[in-house]
Amino acid sequence: MPVWWVMAMTMTSGTNAGAAEPATFYVSPQGNDAWSGLLPEPNATQTDGPLATLVAARDAARKVGADQPRRIAIRGGEYFLDEPLALGPEDSNLTIEAATDPVKAELLDVSGARGGAAPTELVTLYGGQPVTGWKPDGDQFWSAELPEVAAGTWDFRMLVVNGRFGKRARLPAEGYFTHRTEFNVPWMSTTGGGWQRKPTEDELTTMQYRAEDLGPWLDLKNAEITVYHMWDESVVGVKSLDPATQIIRFSNPGGHPPGAFGVR
Repeated sequence: MPVWWVMAMTMTSGTNAGAAEPATFYVSPQGNDAWSGLLPEPNATQTDGPLATLVAARDAARKVGADQPRRIAIRGGEYFLDEPLALGPEDSNLTIEAATDPVKAELLDVSGARGGAAPTELVTLYGGQPVTGWKPDGDQFWSAELPEVAAGTWDFRMLVVNGRFGKRARLPAEGYFTHRTEFNVPWMSTTGGGWQRKPTEDELTTMQYRAEDLGPWLDLKNAEITVYHMWDESVVGVKSLDPATQIIRFSNPGGHPPGAFGVR
């Protein structure tokens, strides 16, 4: 569940000082994609107002034409993106930014402290979906039923809790396991610019673990291994685990073979 925080984003080309004011489309948590997006707030009759999504605002701005300056102003709040916002050549002359905070701007005007960029509202964009239905699970935990996860149609690696990434369960709780794989090939960084021979696919995707560390109880679907090297690390998924040989196969190759640089 990838997560993004975006305060301001622009795609612009050079404009002259006398250029026309850009057509502005507003996006708001109180918006509606059936509205025009030309108003920063819903009108009194709830028949027009800001849009609800960046995609709708982008599409509305495209209708103006790439030869005209256009602006998307995002009102303060939280937004959940089903997919990345795709931008192309047709989005030239488009500025996407947080909307000006009217209260703070008015205070600056009253105090005479106006100068520099106008204060903006706080905008948070999440590259994922909210998880609802949380219930207490014992004295220390909370849990939520996710049918899509149970059905295998949704999987995620990150959870944002109160604006911060939640800590994932890990093994061991502290420190690290020591594996048994060796890769005794010299690193020729000063002369050859790499390994003396190229690691094989098998060397990049297998690792032998100690029997006392892991077992058949490991949930492979949710398992992720961080393999430490001399100065960097590889994060890999788990394809299979063989308790008889204590061999783990990764679902993706590591940056270096396990055991490289004598680190295990």
